[in-house]
Amino acid sequence: VERLCEDGDFPGALRELSKLQPIIDRFFDEVLVMAEDEGLKRNRLALLKRITESLCLVADFSKLVVSGE
Repeated sequence: VERLCEDGDFPGALRELSKLQPIIDRFFDEVLVMAEDEGLKRNRLALLKRITESLCLVADFSKLVVSGE
């Protein structure tokens, strides 16, 4: 994803990131991120941070506005 963004291929980077959707969906369905074990919790939060950082290479999704809902 980083290489694609560096090359200016943002659609390609987004396509690569979209491949993570089923994995991320399963993660949130099956994993308790805020686990009681501090080590597990830190690792899981770090993993989510890395995914967020990759997404932010493509676009600032916080700027999206959803209308009609």
